[in-house]
Amino acid sequence: MKKRLIVVFLLILVLPLGLITWLGWRNVRDERERNQLRFETVLSGRLRDVDEKIQGLLHGREADFLQMTGVSAMTVDGIRRMTRKNRLIKQFFILRPDNTLIYPSPDGSLSSGEEEFQVRTNSLELSGPLFRKPAEETSGGLTSSGWYTWFWGDGINFIYWQTLESGGILGIEVERIALIADIVAALPDSDMINPREPGGRIVLSDVKGNTIYQWGAYKPEKGATPAASIFLSPPLSTWRLGYFSDQGSNAGPVFWGRYFSLISGIAVLIIALSGLAVYFYRENSREIRETLQRVSFVNQVSHELKTPLTNIRMYAELLEGEIQENRGKAQAYLGIVVSESRRLSRLIGNVLTFAGKEKKGLNLHVSPGIVDDVISAVIENFRSALETKGFTIDFIPGAAGQAVFDADTLEQIVNNLVSNVEKYAASGEYLRIETRRDGGEITIRVADRGPGIPPRERKRIFLPFTRLSNRLTDGITGTGIGLAIARDLAVLHGGSLDLIPAEKGALFELRIPATGEEV
Repeated sequence: MKKRLIVVFLLILVLPLGLITWLGWRNVRDERERNQLRFETVLSGRLRDVDEKIQGLLHGREADFLQMTGVSAMTVDGIRRMTRKNRLIKQFFILRPDNTLIYPSPDGSLSSGEEEFQVRTNSLELSGPLFRKPAEETSGGLTSSGWYTWFWGDGINFIYWQTLESGGILGIEVERIALIADIVAALPDSDMINPREPGGRIVLSDVKGNTIYQWGAYKPEKGATPAASIFLSPPLSTWRLGYFSDQGSNAGPVFWGRYFSLISGIAVLIIALSGLAVYFYRENSREIRETLQRVSFVNQVSHELKTPLTNIRMYAELLEGEIQENRGKAQAYLGIVVSESRRLSRLIGNVLTFAGKEKKGLNLHVSPGIVDDVISAVIENFRSALETKGFTIDFIPGAAGQAVFDADTLEQIVNNLVSNVEKYAASGEYLRIETRRDGGEITIRVADRGPGIPPRERKRIFLPFTRLSNRLTDGITGTGIGLAIARDLAVLHGGSLDLIPAEKGALFELRIPATGEEV
């Protein structure tokens, strides 16, 4: 098989497989991303449930803090007792409407806890408008309560404040450890297997990434990345919830399942296409072998016919010269033998030329010669047959000078053109051949006065095996390869063969380059 056909078979096999593989992989990848997104959405929803639970706990603590407005009317000792009594309260502070600090008094005697409070809040400027912020929902109003957080020491600190009826501020510094303990107590036990997370673990961490609390049966490796994570709602917005899954992503099994299906489908397709390619390869190879066998057979038969035909033609020509002119009938019979042997020689020559072109191409054998002599020899070969049919032959020579060309090739081209005139233009009874030389180009025109060639057939006549009539009743024989061979030989010679317009009949023009000195 030719390399070009092998490349075509490979492209037929590789391109569809490559395209299908790419489309399949892209579809699996997109499906994996969609599954991953859905999985993360589910996990994020579970983390938000935890956040809502923590927010519910904080709202309960806020409600308790809002009931402590009476603290503002207590004595210093009463406030201190209240502080010691409540585990969530680390320190109270009270501001006047003008934001000056009443308690703990900057000028009075302070307990150790109150002194530590002043140190912790020294950078907060409690006497400023820290807790008087515009309301989010009331145009022109102020918020009446809320949380304030700041970092001090080894973590975040919390203040819950509320506006008093007097316009002052009651603030509560919340005991962070106690608040964390309450939050942890509201969450599932760390060693309990949650049916909703049989293969997962939820981790609550602070702003530094330190784990505050975690629960779930799965224990992720150190440095593992959570499958989903969210920040908690204020005032714990610096804390993060992360969900670790033993599957990493729920899309994993689906992805590998679809990937396996894709690979399996591609494998089946490869086998099918490979089988189809092998089938076409074998069929094509078989057809090529049969074609080569037919070509070889034609060559062998043609060569076998050529040898006895040459002998028949040679001895017939010798005998024709020996017979006396008064033996007219014998002379006529012998002329027919010579004419038919020449016609058979042309037919075999065309077959051999066509077979050689199909098999390995044609070659030229140029040598010095005279074009008009070749044309004259062709006319003499046909003269007897043409004159028997009533033809008038006009030969107008114009290329008598020495030139370099392939005489055998030129003879075969002109033989085919004249043979077509004999077969298809006999009704016109006229043949005209004109030669002309212009510098290095020789032009040969072959014209007749037959029925001509219909316009729709003028391009098709140069195709192999094309005949204007294939009906046996027309009495016209031939293989339909004469004009195709003639044009191929003209092109091989560096020239051209064309059918040009004529008033009557057909007119073929042959142009070939012919180097050499013109005489």
